[in-house]
This record gives sequence, C-alpha cells and structure tokens, in this order.
Amino acid sequence: MKIPLIILCGIVLFVVLEKVINQISIKSKCKNSIEGKLIGTDDSFMGTGGSAAGSQYYAIYYPIYEYIVNGIAYWAQLKKYSKNQSTFAKTVKVLYDPEEPENCFINNVPGHIISRYNKDEYDKNNGGKNLTTDYKWRP
Repeated sequence: MKIPLIILCGIVLFVVLEKVINQISIKSKCKNSIEGKLIGTDDSFMGTGGSAAGSQYYAIYYPIYEYIVNGIAYWAQLKKYSKNQSTFAKTVKVLYDPEEPENCFINNVPGHIISRYNKDEYDKNNGGKNLTTDYKWRP
C-alpha cells in the first residue's frame, strides 16, 4: 500500500519540478521589455454554498494586455485575477523573448497569448475594413 503511494508522490513531484524548471527556462529568455496596455478583461464566475438558495456567485477578472513587437500585436492574458477590474494597471512592463515574442511575463506572471494580429496591416487597411485574405483576424 505504501509503495504505490510513494511512487505516485514521486511522479507528482517530478511533474511539478519539470513545470517549474520549464517556467524558469522560459523566463530566463525574456530579456527584452516593452510597454503593454490593458485592453480588457476576461471574466469568470465563482460560487460558494451548497444549495441553490444558499449559493453566492461573484465575478473574477483576468487582465488582458496588448504589446507590439515587430509590427505584430500580442494579447496576453494573465492567470492572476482580481474581484475588482480597477485594480489592474493600465500600462505594464512586458518582458518577452526576442526569439519567440509570445513568451512573456508581466509582473512576474507568465502571459498566455490568446490572440495576435499584424498591427501594421490592420492600421494600413483603415482599421481592418480592407483586409487581405491572408490577414489574421483581430478579435
């Protein structure tokens, strides 16, 4: 009984350590910085209570920041959330990997890219009204 539990704990520890080491490796490559701007939030709802009558729900918000590298705009969502949207900074310093700009950190939190688009082409085409067929859609 103890042996399978020890093996399971070892596997879990290995997976966690691998994830931490990978995150450190990615962060060490994020040497360039640029200003990012808060462009919105993604919301989710959390609930408490065990019954429908006794349940309470509240919104939590995840910030989405846009930063631009070499004409490509990246939208990075952070896993850090708040119950109040006004707590998010309007502008932030984004650290990114110059070789892979979608790898980024904002306030020591890794950003998850949810969208990217060619900002130069978007701007040249009258705010997206006359886009070419190979243009990546801007959400």
